[in-house]
Amino acid sequence: ETLRRLGESRAALADFNHGLELDPDYELGYAWRAGLRLAANQPRRALEDISIANSLMPGHAWTLYERSLILRALGQVEQALEDLEAAHRLNSRLIWGGKPAEIRLTLAEFDAAINRNGACAAAWAWRGELKIRLGDLHGALKDLSHAARLRPAHALTKAWLGQALRALGELKQKLTHLD
Repeated sequence: ETLRRLGESRAALADFNHGLELDPDYELGYAWRAGLRLAANQPRRALEDISIANSLMPGHAWTLYERSLILRALGQVEQALEDLEAAHRLNSRLIWGGKPAEIRLTLAEFDAAINRNGACAAAWAWRGELKIRLGDLHGALKDLSHAARLRPAHALTKAWLGQALRALGELKQKLTHLD
């Protein structure tokens, strides 16, 4: 993993392969090798590795998140959102678009997923969550309300909808005070 982080891809791959020969049950070895393969534009092989890591360590937030990124790279956004949600439930810091430069790209991906399948409640909900972070409370409210209609019992959607309503209420209260 250190070699991978240093950009020594060939040496890192050789070490990952050798390490996994020595211990084929080492889940992080598969996960790290998946990251290397994704960086090398081999998302299908990365998916194989991360799937093994997830089978060896089910319910691990980081490997679920990594699998969501790999599925995302493969264009399987709806399936990726399932893993993202599972990872987010375990660790709320695991989100797409965590850096400001990534938010617009991620928003465009959610738009495309919704255009492909308007009934994808997860895409509507995550797009609403992103809009909250962008400060577009009216847009967030619209998206999250739609997601709630599609999947009424979804806890994250309800939580984000409450967050948007609270923030919108606070904003209206501030505007009233300013007036």
